[in-house]
Amino acid sequence: MDFMDLMDKLSEEQRKNAILVATAAAKAGVDPTLAVAIAYQESRLNPNVGRGSSGEIGMMQIMPSTGKGMGYDEKALADPQKNIEAGINYLRRALLATDNDPKLAAVFYNGGPNALELLRAGKEPDPRVINYVKS
Repeated sequence: MDFMDLMDKLSEEQRKNAILVATAAAKAGVDPTLAVAIAYQESRLNPNVGRGSSGEIGMMQIMPSTGKGMGYDEKALADPQKNIEAGINYLRRALLATDNDPKLAAVFYNGGPNALELLRAGKEPDPRVINYVKS
C-alpha cells in the first residue's frame, strides 16, 4: 500500500495527524509511509489516545522509559508534537538497528531491541509482536 492509498482510508482528523507524522518523518529522513503506518497501528492516528495497557503514551505510544532514554519526560510525551518527534526518533533508531528493513524495524518499534535479538537468534518473539508487524 502506498502513502496515498493509506491516506484515502483515513478520516479528516486522521489525515491531518498523518500529515504531521509524515512531515516529521521526512525531516528526519524516515520513510513517511512507514511512520504513518506505525502511528496508525499504535493509535489509529489519535493524539488523545492516552496511555496504552503497558503504560505507552500518546499517538506514537512511546514507553516512558524509552522516551526518557531519548530525553523526553512524561509531560513531553503527552504533548502531541513532542510525541511524534519521539516516535520518529525511535523509529529512526529501529531502522538503523535493522539496516533499514521496515518489517524488522516494526518488530523493534513494537517489541523493543529484545524482540529483534530473539528473531536474529532464530527464536519467535511474543506473538503480539508478530501480529503487530502483520497488521
